[in-house]
Amino acid sequence: MMAFRFRIPLFAAILFALTMPNAFSGGKVHVEGQFTFPLSSKKIPKDIKTESWSGEVVGVADGDTITALHNGKGERIRLYGIDTPEKRQAFGKKAKQFTSSMVYGKTVEVKPKDTDRYGRTVGMVSVTGESLNEALIKNGYAWIYRQYCKESFCKDWLNLESAARYGKIGLWSEPNPIPPWNFRHGGTGSSHTNKSVN
Repeated sequence: MMAFRFRIPLFAAILFALTMPNAFSGGKVHVEGQFTFPLSSKKIPKDIKTESWSGEVVGVADGDTITALHNGKGERIRLYGIDTPEKRQAFGKKAKQFTSSMVYGKTVEVKPKDTDRYGRTVGMVSVTGESLNEALIKNGYAWIYRQYCKESFCKDWLNLESAARYGKIGLWSEPNPIPPWNFRHGGTGSSHTNKSVN
C-alpha cells in the first residue's frame, strides 16, 4: 500500500517533465532569469571622487593647498603625500609662490585620492603632464608626509627628498628645518614623524 502511494506522485512528476516542453511553441522552454555558473559579480560603479578631472586654479592658500574650478564651483585641493612649510615658517611664502607660479590661472588635472577632515579633496595635481606634488619635493619646498604617503611612488619621492636635502635645495638650505607638523604643534622634533594634516 505504501509503495503504491509513492508511485502515483512519481508517475505524475515524470509525465509532467515529458509533456511540459511541448506546451510551449517549438517545444523550447524559456526560464526567465536563468543563472550561469560561476555567478559573475556586478561591477560596482566607480566613485566620482576617484575619477580624474580638470579645472582652472583660481586660488592658492599655501604651498600644498589650492582651489580649482570643478563643475562650476571652487574645490579645495590638499596635495597628496606632502607637507609644505606653514606661512609663518621659513620657506612658507616661497613654497606658496612656487605653487602659484606653477599652477595659478592654469588648467590642472586633479586625481583625487581621499577627502580630509576639513572636507578638502586630497589628491595629485599635474599641469601639462608635470606633477605639482613631485615638483615641490624636488625643489626643496616640501617634506614627504610619511604617515599618509602610502603609494608605491612614495619611495621614489623619498629619494627626491633626500637629493634635495643633500643638495641643500630650498628649505634644506636651513641648518635644522622644522617639519610643519611639528611647527603646528609648537615643537621642533624630528622631520620624520608626522601627526596631523593642516
